Amino acid sequence: MQVAPHSNRLGFGLAWIVANAAGYAIALALWEAISQPLWPALSGLLAGSITLALYGATLGLGAGLAQLLVLRLRRSRASWWVAATMLGLALGFVVGVWAAFVVSRNSLIDAATNQLYHVSGRLAGVAFRETLVDLAFGLLAGLAIGVVRWGLLRTSAAAEARRWIPVSAVAFWLGFGLADTMIQFVPALPAAIFGALFGACAGAITALIEWLWLRRRTEVWARASTSSR
Repeated sequence: MQVAPHSNRLGFGLAWIVANAAGYAIALALWEAISQPLWPALSGLLAGSITLALYGATLGLGAGLAQLLVLRLRRSRASWWVAATMLGLALGFVVGVWAAFVVSRNSLIDAATNQLYHVSGRLAGVAFRETLVDLAFGLLAGLAIGVVRWGLLRTSAAAEARRWIPVSAVAFWLGFGLADTMIQFVPALPAAIFGALFGACAGAITALIEWLWLRRRTEVWARASTSSR
């Protein structure tokens, strides 16, 4: 099925958004359901990096499978798209979380945060720190997704495939950052439901930004839907 000629249509955009929202929601609900015994069991391995990689891979599995419903890749290569998404998010979560940790412990950021506490109040200081932490995590995790997409598609359209790198980085950063802000207003819920709500918000926002940015770049979607045939 040729997806590319229709990528700028609202129907394609809605399908991309809904698929990603559902994929993220299911994956994060699943992670919340299975992760409780994993954290203590694996937290000592590589300082928790194994658990972070599993977290990212779980999200990648849900997102990658959901995206196939829209991209309609041939079966012979669809597995590569899912595997690449899992790999990208597994690596992205590890690198992104460690980068966010470094940012949160930075002495200059501590000083700026404390200054904002005194000048503008605690809320401003917290918002400043959380924004920088989300920026470090989101951009690097999204960058990893974009790089593996480029690696998967570059053999047939290197110039166009590169567009996925900045788009994925910015979209994932804003998707997770805005979802994290929105979810703060949600009352206490069972972990799996909370994970599903967060995932749905993050997936929908990320996919919306990707589509708005690339919807007129029909050749990008063409490569996503035909180069893996």
